[in-house]
This record gives sequence, C-alpha cells and structure tokens, in this order.
Amino acid sequence: STGLVLSQGSTTPIALGQSYLFAVVADYSNIGLYLNQQKIDSVTDGSLSHGQIGVIVGNINNSALAVFSHARVWAL
Repeated sequence: STGLVLSQGSTTPIALGQSYLFAVVADYSNIGLYLNQQKIDSVTDGSLSHGQIGVIVGNINNSALAVFSHARVWAL
C-alpha cells in the first residue's frame, strides 16, 4: 500500500552529526510533530482512524541517511 503525506517542507534546520528527540503525537484527527520537545508542525486529518507508522528522511531530489534508536510507540 502507499502512504499519505500529511505534511512536508522544512520547518527547522537539522545539523549533520547531531542527535535529536523526534516525536509524533496522534490524538484522533490531530497529529503534532515535535523536535526536541518543540512543536514544529501539525495537521488535522479526520480520514485516518487507524494505520501504520513510518518515517522518511530526505526529499524527492536528495536522499539522506538517518539513524533512529530507542524508538517506542505507546497509547496516550
């Protein structure tokens, strides 16, 4: 199946070689994106009642490499 892009673009500069805390809070139709405990973007989409979690790094013109550790998913 294909994914749905809820938000895209640059909101916060990311420096190479740095560590960041990235979080997604999905509260029914409200989805918030956080970087180092600061909200960087949000979207409302009532068409999503369930699904899967995925992350992409890079953009359509440039690939990138990212390492994720200690990834967790929990119910609010």
